[in-house]
Amino acid sequence: MTISNDLLEDPNLNIDLKIIVHLRRALVYEIFEDFNRSKTELDLANILIQEHPEQKDEKYGELLYRYASLYRVYDNFTLANEYIDKSIAFSTKNKYNDVAAVAYMVKGFLISNNDISEKKNYFNLALYNYKTHSDSIGISSMYYNLADLYYTENNLNKAFIYTDSVMHYSKNFEYSFAFAQTHHLKSELYKKQNKLDSSLFFLEEYYHLKEALSYDRQLLKVKDIESNFLLEKEQIKRDNVFYENEKIKSFNAQLKSFIYSLIAALALFITALILIARKNKIIRETRHNITFINKELQKNVAEKEFLLKELNHRVKNNLSLIISLVNFQALETKDAYSKLQFETLRQRIEAIAIVHEDMMGKSNSKLDDKHNINEYINKIGDSLIKLDTRTVVFHPQILNIEVSIDIAVPLGILINELISNSIKHAVVTDKLEIFIEISEENEYLNINYSDNGSSFYLKESGHGLGLFIIESMVKQLKGNLKRNGFYYIIKVLKNK
Repeated sequence: MTISNDLLEDPNLNIDLKIIVHLRRALVYEIFEDFNRSKTELDLANILIQEHPEQKDEKYGELLYRYASLYRVYDNFTLANEYIDKSIAFSTKNKYNDVAAVAYMVKGFLISNNDISEKKNYFNLALYNYKTHSDSIGISSMYYNLADLYYTENNLNKAFIYTDSVMHYSKNFEYSFAFAQTHHLKSELYKKQNKLDSSLFFLEEYYHLKEALSYDRQLLKVKDIESNFLLEKEQIKRDNVFYENEKIKSFNAQLKSFIYSLIAALALFITALILIARKNKIIRETRHNITFINKELQKNVAEKEFLLKELNHRVKNNLSLIISLVNFQALETKDAYSKLQFETLRQRIEAIAIVHEDMMGKSNSKLDDKHNINEYINKIGDSLIKLDTRTVVFHPQILNIEVSIDIAVPLGILINELISNSIKHAVVTDKLEIFIEISEENEYLNINYSDNGSSFYLKESGHGLGLFIIESMVKQLKGNLKRNGFYYIIKVLKNK
């Protein structure tokens, strides 16, 4: 607060920064529960915005949701909803995603606890807007609120998934409100599962974090009081010195005026000569630097392109070598079961090799390039079907969806295992038909998989490697899996 006081006393501080300082002071006072002073700061910011219409940008959207937050504390929900609706409309119209994120969050808090569906809707909108500008604190806060709502609905699986997301986004700022409350929520979740050791662990961590947060807030309050005291003391000292300084300043001003007039002409002449010489030197140096930098950039680009091509070539050769070694080992073994295991291993390696080959096939390929899963999955399916002696009909219904290599590799392994299991275990009277449908829904991929087998054997104990890999890939893709007979419904994240 001392710094903000000094800033507001600066006569050269521009209007934009003055508004920002008042808004930040309002937030600090709201955190300290000094709501009257918080409203005073908001009113001062509002006056400046009304006097300067050109400042009606993101700051105006923040002003509106700050008013809404304050009136929510006052239990004046009519005014709170009026201001928050204005903030949402203003921020969405002007595409101020950072403002819209907070506005949707406040709106969610204003919705009655009886209307959980509506609260989730606003919190998801806030989460989406926080993600557009990578606000990790906001993202973790929204994941916590959504997890708490799913806990209220007794949807424990969803609650666990969202609490894990809080942990992920809070790893760089562990002493946050969302991080602390998530430990408490995890304790309750484990308690419902009767995992008392885990519940006790997270409960102890929660009280530790809560104590740290409480201490930090008290320390900030003490520092604010000390700063205000020192500011008042310094102001009195300034007032006593002011009048003495004014006399000295008056004399110095007359002396400086005479000296400045005397040297002004000479200074202007010398300055002109210096500026001309300096400008010519800068032009020469700039031309030289641009030429040198262009040459270095061209050299670096050429080197990196060569290294990337060499790396991709070596990876391709290594994958081919591994597949060959597996084939040789399969030929040497006489045990039918071992041969089958080697063949399964080869198919899994080829699933990875296919996405690498697709990546190499693109010019200027980079790790963050997108890969068309329609082409990728069809290649995997074709490579597996060719190995079966039976008639196998593959029915893919896959949209032209592009994903990064981080998604493509585990997705390919997942589809490889599903098709391999159908080919190995599905019992059919005529031909084997495999059906796969992949579509996208917001940030998720929906995968529906089935075959026409009359029976389909997988170890339900979880010890089968194929089932373990399927579940592992779904977990790696932050998704979930449901099985109904021969029909699999899988939902995974499209982007990491």
